[in-house]
Amino acid sequence: MLLLGDDDSIISLTEAARHWLAQLPPDHARGLDLPAAILSAASQARALAAGRPGTGIPEGRIRTSAGNWLRVHAARLAPDSPRGNGQTAVILEPAKPADLSPLILALHGLTSRERQITQLLLRGLPTADIAQRLFISRHTLSDHMKAIFAKLGVSSRPELTALLLDQVLADT
Repeated sequence: MLLLGDDDSIISLTEAARHWLAQLPPDHARGLDLPAAILSAASQARALAAGRPGTGIPEGRIRTSAGNWLRVHAARLAPDSPRGNGQTAVILEPAKPADLSPLILALHGLTSRERQITQLLLRGLPTADIAQRLFISRHTLSDHMKAIFAKLGVSSRPELTALLLDQVLADT
């Protein structure tokens, strides 16, 4: 965990955070002391705490120099004050396969709906349950599944699962 001030300076950090930061590629090309993914999560957490509309979830992913992925998430610890002495906690942890699958699906060019359906397929839900959950007909679901399989070059759910699991494990 990192504890950041409003100016994104590091107030405190754990040994685990020090370990992960040492494994991150430098972001000096942008003139940043910390990687953009960390600064973005902290900024989103501050905006969320300030009640700004349209603020995304204060999280992200970042790849280490060794090729592993970390999950980054942040939360505001102290309320804003006129002196601006609030603090934001940023947590770095190894990403799980479920954290990476949305990235892999996006890289394969799946639409938002196709990614949503793929996630449900990977959970092992029956097609009838998926159609009901998404308020679509089985025929529409079948059309989406055909498009997903074609984009990923697979012909069945087990192949889909094996392909994505292999890709996630290869990236971790």
